[in-house]
Amino acid sequence: MNKLLQILLFSIATIIFFSCEKPFEREQELMSYLKEIHSLKLNDKQHIIILQTNFCGACTKSVVEYVSQKTSDTKIPVTIILSENVNKVVNQINENKNKSTDLLIDRDYGIEKYGLRYPSDLFFTIEDNDIAFWSYITEDKFKKINRNIGELVY
Repeated sequence: MNKLLQILLFSIATIIFFSCEKPFEREQELMSYLKEIHSLKLNDKQHIIILQTNFCGACTKSVVEYVSQKTSDTKIPVTIILSENVNKVVNQINENKNKSTDLLIDRDYGIEKYGLRYPSDLFFTIEDNDIAFWSYITEDKFKKINRNIGELVY
């Protein structure tokens, strides 16, 4: 019985250890970028989405559709930042966004200057000037984002 309890406790500890998210490695740079380039106040809960719009069209299309759908009904403020002003992407997001969603375009290569250029789009939940949750936005992460940010859509 004692051995069974030890195995159970070890299993639970292993699951908890490996299920914890890694912190976002560029948190300070992200917060500086949001405050200095876009003058965002990060005190209240909000979602930040950075779309790297200069990548391939096929992979961007599914992400833009997902972001447009998920942010159309949110009551929590969402800021979508595009790395470049791509008319097709801007139009698609503007068609679906509501009044609690802001669309911003990166200025003066700020994403690169702050080290935020990644091979994938980024999703963040910010609470009290901290990153509460983050994920790459890829098709295989959609369920994870939905599960962890269930209150995004009401």
